[in-house]
Amino acid sequence: MMIVLIAAWADIQRWEKGDKVGESVILSGHFAAIGLLANSVHDAQPVHSDWDTRNEVSFALIRQTTEDVWLYNSGTRSLFVSVVCGTKSDALRRLSPGYCVRVFKGRGSKEDNLSFHSHHNSLQ
Repeated sequence: MMIVLIAAWADIQRWEKGDKVGESVILSGHFAAIGLLANSVHDAQPVHSDWDTRNEVSFALIRQTTEDVWLYNSGTRSLFVSVVCGTKSDALRRLSPGYCVRVFKGRGSKEDNLSFHSHHNSLQ
């Protein structure tokens, strides 16, 4: 019997009008495709629920070698994101379609603040 351990680096929780929706999802690997994007990318961890379909949710979480984590909104609606690291919570942020935001700054990163970029900019 062979056991493979995959390091988890994040978990996703869906919220609607102040109520938690569904179960938390543990992320592993370097790329997670969430919602409508889940079945479109062959090398990503697919994460999808009926709630995603009803709300037209579509985004990706990308973990770089610097351990930075970027969120890219590939959908047609804005996402509202709140990042929690330990006991410190970030303010609620709006992420428009076609934009990405660094939601976690890894140890190898040189920038001090969260960065927003349009989809035309490279994530590297």
